[in-house]
Amino acid sequence: MIFEHKDSDLFVGPACPIMYPAHVHEGVEIVYVESGTQQITANGVSYLLGPGDILIIFPMVIHSYEGASEENGSMCIGMNPDLINEFRACFKTTLPVNPLYHVHEDDTELKQIIRTLRNIPADYPPQITAYVHLFLALLLPHLQLDPLEAYVDSNLIHRVLLYISDHIQQPLTLDSVSMAMGISRSHLSHIFSQRLHMNFRKFINSMRIEYACTLLQNPSYSIKEVTYACGYDNSRTFHRSFLSEVGMTPGDYKKRKHDGYHLNRRPA
Repeated sequence: MIFEHKDSDLFVGPACPIMYPAHVHEGVEIVYVESGTQQITANGVSYLLGPGDILIIFPMVIHSYEGASEENGSMCIGMNPDLINEFRACFKTTLPVNPLYHVHEDDTELKQIIRTLRNIPADYPPQITAYVHLFLALLLPHLQLDPLEAYVDSNLIHRVLLYISDHIQQPLTLDSVSMAMGISRSHLSHIFSQRLHMNFRKFINSMRIEYACTLLQNPSYSIKEVTYACGYDNSRTFHRSFLSEVGMTPGDYKKRKHDGYHLNRRPA
């Protein structure tokens, strides 16, 4: 499994048309199929999307793209929950019983907003953000959202990943996370090694670097402040980890971001 870094807080564009392995990220991802078909697996369930279908993937839900038909025309909306504060609590505390929704003929407002989102130039982020708010306001009432407490073992992995995401600034160990989740240390270790196929410590580090990238885009934060805000004890460890994950030093990343360069990060 891959912890995917996102280079922007908001993305509207074509959905992935090829196979992409299981991955997870802190953002919300929505796929709308206009033509053809798109197959996506989310939280262990495979969905074959056809024209008019919308699949919404909540933060820290494991998902993969299984391919699309040749005539596929799909749109993807990706966003950081912090960008849409009105819905942040919803994305952090609930999961949809069924994340798939079909846009019906009488969903005229929803269809109009989708068309508008398709046509807004990428260099008009305030306009895009406004329409994403409207899109969510119309879509979410159609979904049955249950609190995370209603999901026991079947969504334990999701609850573990969400807990880590919410406490990434704090010291996190197998012992502390397993205690918080009410499971044994060995059970948590098993989740990462056998179910997620990755190292617990590497996952924590990837998430911390993702958070660091967000903070470094704010010119008011110094690199030293970012180091401690992301849970690192010293600058040397932070610099080494950042270089390994991103492919450049925190200072170079901060400078290039502020100079307006587009960055392509290494996969986690």
